[in-house]
Amino acid sequence: MISFRTLAKFDKGSAVICLSEEQVQKNQFAFNQSEVKKLIADLNKSKQFSGKEGELFPVLINKNLILLTGIGKEGEFSLTSFRITLRNAVLTRYLKKVTEIEIVLPDQKDPTVIAAIEAVKLGTYVWDKYKFECQKKKVKKEYHIITSSK
Repeated sequence: MISFRTLAKFDKGSAVICLSEEQVQKNQFAFNQSEVKKLIADLNKSKQFSGKEGELFPVLINKNLILLTGIGKEGEFSLTSFRITLRNAVLTRYLKKVTEIEIVLPDQKDPTVIAAIEAVKLGTYVWDKYKFECQKKKVKKEYHIITSSK
């Protein structure tokens, strides 16, 4: 199930934050939590996370798993690569047993929101019609995408 929120609250137990290289360097994010901003700035200073395309970095803050996801440079940003990167982040082993995931997008433009929905719905689809019932151990997940109030 996909739902939409206007603000990132980081209260669902896990979050995927999609960041471009420029956002990481300039410390400009689509959320207001100062603890998360400080952590990203520290990781950037220590050169552990820079926002390069496909880069994943899990961190634990206040019992919440936050997966920092790099989407590359803003000038080279494509919706197809964003879909692939977000799909890989959502399907990563770090989020395998999590039931609710909050997704923070790099911007609030309509094409980016649509690409995120497609990444979640189409990218996580599994054909398991012919599996035995004991093999269908699928965890139902809820995705909360952060969008503007439009």
